[in-house]
Amino acid sequence: MSIAVIALGSDLFGDEGLAVAASRVIAAMGFAGVEVIDPPPDGDLTGRDALLVLEAVPGRNSHPGEIVELRPEDLRDASRTGCRVAQALSDALAEADALGKGPGCIAGLAMTAEDLEEGCGLTAVVYTRMPEMVGRALEILERWGAIPTRALNQS
Repeated sequence: MSIAVIALGSDLFGDEGLAVAASRVIAAMGFAGVEVIDPPPDGDLTGRDALLVLEAVPGRNSHPGEIVELRPEDLRDASRTGCRVAQALSDALAEADALGKGPGCIAGLAMTAEDLEEGCGLTAVVYTRMPEMVGRALEILERWGAIPTRALNQS
């Protein structure tokens, strides 16, 4: 199975760097058949069996650090999440779907950000909740049959 994990976000905008940081943890586990893509692709998502998207979103009606699962329709319509960089993903999915080669399984996890302003570093609440988001991402990957080749060093 060919799986892509896409981090929507940037280290340059506070909590928006969450997806990047979480995707690096997943990449360090060396899943066979899983490609971690950071930054998000500017085009081709064809030929993927599954797609997992990670992102931080503005806190409209939720509390910072809250984790929500995104539905495939949320990821196909960039306006639903409020993420600054989601449009490129939405366009790439539309292109792959139009060719009949879009991913069959699509899942997303988003955490409500506390601060999306320019500046490096995650806020404390988002940083402390990141392991839970990574854990939920690992559950999705395992459900899709992905197996890590390396264990994380838990020191």
